[in-house]
Amino acid sequence: MAKCPYTFPHRSRKAMLGYLIEHQHYHPMNSWNGGYVLAWNVKVHNADYSGKGVSDYPVQDRFAAQWEAYSESNSDLFWECCADAARYYTEGEWSNYPDIEQGEWKFGMNGRSNGYMVLTDAPSWLSAPRAWAAFPMIWHDSDAFAEWCAELDTPKLRRFYRAVRVLDQDLDRKAVAREVSYHFAFRRAEWEQDLIEQEDCEARELEASRPDMVLTEERKGA
Repeated sequence: MAKCPYTFPHRSRKAMLGYLIEHQHYHPMNSWNGGYVLAWNVKVHNADYSGKGVSDYPVQDRFAAQWEAYSESNSDLFWECCADAARYYTEGEWSNYPDIEQGEWKFGMNGRSNGYMVLTDAPSWLSAPRAWAAFPMIWHDSDAFAEWCAELDTPKLRRFYRAVRVLDQDLDRKAVAREVSYHFAFRRAEWEQDLIEQEDCEARELEASRPDMVLTEERKGA
């Protein structure tokens, strides 16, 4: 059996409650209008924007300087890669461990630069408060959240705690940087393929316009 890739160090009910109550949160309607949701800071730090080092998308070194110039001049590229990375969560692809409840945990982006991932809904077994249609997993404030958690029976509390722990590890700073780097590699591979196709097209056009070049090559082959 494969080793679990996640850790769940909090064993007692008190420890699990403390972990959840102290978890990072966000006010989705700003601090004046209130609202309290669980959140994860997904601002990007130390991502690799070179598009290299991802085995799924091999790239060619001969394009490195061009890619650097292109990526630095394209102000939308960073935000597009961030949006691509977030889509795994916001479009229902994330699964809880061990590969369960896909699409049942729902997320949104919040903050001035979408720097926070927020939990908007959860599987039906958790009985979300459903105070707002857009944010079923929302509470009035931290006290209301703490009270709601305390009312969960221990099996539900443990399941909720474990799901939050999985998310904490999936969305830590290194994981976020790795995911954004992956999407930069995907974008570079697509961009390189376009350049290669353009080179091939230009070579065919040149060949068609210079039949003497074709004859020369044929003589060399002979």
